Amino acid sequence: MPQAENNKKEENDDALRRFIDRLENWPEDEPPSPAELRSLRREIHLTEDDRDKLELLAENHIRRARKALEGSAYDQAAAELARASQLRPMDARPRVELAEIYLQRSLERGYGRNDRLRALKLAHKALELNPGDMDARQFLHDYRRMNADFMAVKYRRLIIPAAIFTILLTAMIWWQKDWVLNLFSTQTEVSVHSSTGQSDGIIPDTRNIDTSTTGISGGN
Repeated sequence: MPQAENNKKEENDDALRRFIDRLENWPEDEPPSPAELRSLRREIHLTEDDRDKLELLAENHIRRARKALEGSAYDQAAAELARASQLRPMDARPRVELAEIYLQRSLERGYGRNDRLRALKLAHKALELNPGDMDARQFLHDYRRMNADFMAVKYRRLIIPAAIFTILLTAMIWWQKDWVLNLFSTQTEVSVHSSTGQSDGIIPDTRNIDTSTTGISGGN
């Protein structure tokens, strides 16, 4: 009897392991559809006991992720929550928490674009899984407001140097205006004198030079 129980336990563990392996084929931001998940459960013959174990594994990953966040270990926390999201394909909660980690990591790394986009995608997926999830809605609201503020600061940093350059250039032109006016005035006077000389009938000095052709044709 104990041997039979052990064999049954090993079979159940093997089924759970195969189910988890198949879940890993879907990334955390692109979980299987409900129909795909039902089909996979039937194929693996997942039992209620297996589902309870799966739930416990997911909770352990979430707990470790929160513990890692206490030490600002964002990479470890992200890995744990990504795993929890895979084990809970239809659960919005771990995806919202993962989105928050990606956004926080983005801020720590100079507001990096890749992490921001992943956070945004996860939040939208969480809202798709649960349209009434207030955490996902609040995250998207806060993100849009923060992103607008960040973009305003970024553009302001670009506009101020451009404005300073324009002011300096205008000032330089103003200070050198007499030199510029004199330059154009000198060129105008030279042009006027040149045209006046030609209109007065002054003919340039030319000299007639007799050219002897003797000897060119053989000395005749």
